[in-house]
Amino acid sequence: MSFLKIQWTRDSVCMADDCNAPNTKIEEMDHPPTVSNLLDRAADYVPGISGAVWVVWVEDTLAGYLELSTSGYLLRDEAVLKELPPPKPHRGFFKRKPDILHVHCVLYTMSDFSCWKGRDGRPLIEHFPPYTPLLDMVKAQLREQAGHGAETL
Repeated sequence: MSFLKIQWTRDSVCMADDCNAPNTKIEEMDHPPTVSNLLDRAADYVPGISGAVWVVWVEDTLAGYLELSTSGYLLRDEAVLKELPPPKPHRGFFKRKPDILHVHCVLYTMSDFSCWKGRDGRPLIEHFPPYTPLLDMVKAQLREQAGHGAETL
């Protein structure tokens, strides 16, 4: 019987959480998940941080976003991919090991944008109109890092 392993990792949310970093969890499945199913599982995996956005990466490919409410509950998830990339095959010394799909969840909060500085030295939050939702700021920052520019909001 072939099966798939998902290796989950996520950012730490506080200094006490750093003790368990990279907060790894291994999950076995008998069939590949859909993007929607994977985001549902990611929502169960990450801590409910008040007003945060978790960015879900699968095999170093942006899979989607999880937006949390100010009380830490999932407001919505937003898929970016239509289907997940294939897991990278891993081979053991004597036999083929199951494929492992690597999923990493990255945490963003409003304080990230207050503390991080842009190229002009100003805090990133000052580059957005007042009351810009955190999810929109995260998307713009990821586009900027990818070299597509923040103006494509």
